[in-house]
Amino acid sequence: MSPGNRLRRHPREPIAARVRISWVPPGGATQYVIGNALDISESGMRIKSAEALPVGQYVHFQLDGVQFRGPASVRSCTRSTAKHEI
Repeated sequence: MSPGNRLRRHPREPIAARVRISWVPPGGATQYVIGNALDISESGMRIKSAEALPVGQYVHFQLDGVQFRGPASVRSCTRSTAKHEI
């Protein structure tokens, strides 16, 4: 188990699903991006996206193919190869 996993409240489970994310930046119009969910838990999800999102940004997400959507906030965003992990 990596040190980051010990800090999590709930264990993450691998998932392979497309996720749609929307948000409104300060003073701007609604933005959209489609990413890939990599893992999920009761209290979080890791997504790979072509676009970076600011830490602290409130977003809405919807997983394709299932009835799972809701609000969230970006806790971390790091560059990984040509994409970003949110």
